[in-house]
Amino acid sequence: HDRSDRPGHNQLSGMFCRLETDIDAPAERLRAIARANAAAKNHSSAISPTLLQDWAQVAARAVFGAVFRLVADSSLIGNPVHNLIVSNVRGSDKPMYVAGARLDTMYPMSILTQGLGINFTCVSYVNQVDVGVAIEPHLVPEPWTIIDGLQRALRERDASGVVRELG
Repeated sequence: HDRSDRPGHNQLSGMFCRLETDIDAPAERLRAIARANAAAKNHSSAISPTLLQDWAQVAARAVFGAVFRLVADSSLIGNPVHNLIVSNVRGSDKPMYVAGARLDTMYPMSILTQGLGINFTCVSYVNQVDVGVAIEPHLVPEPWTIIDGLQRALRERDASGVVRELG
């Protein structure tokens, strides 16, 4: 995101994306995802990444928190429009240290709300991307199939060379 003159550094944006899981070939799948997500990014860029922060500043914290909890817990809403979240957070390009010890890996974690089955959170750090996975066991009764599939997909990606090609 662009730099802002606002205090703090968090900017939040979201978009609906296709994962193209119907395409078997990893390189073709990744190209299709890239095309679809480019269009989704164009649509979502019309909404400012500081919109949520702007709205929260207008509404009192207590009201904002109460409304958020009501929406998250309400049975009036019915089924959510999605059951999977994939988020990415850009981390530091430079090594970080804690009490003199170099930080080697980030372990990202996120939350699950009502109806949300899986949340993948990716954080870049130096020359790697670390992935944290939160899974709701009532909605995903065999979570290791998801983790095993993620590991297979990452190996496919490495073998395909398509990431270097898409650059």
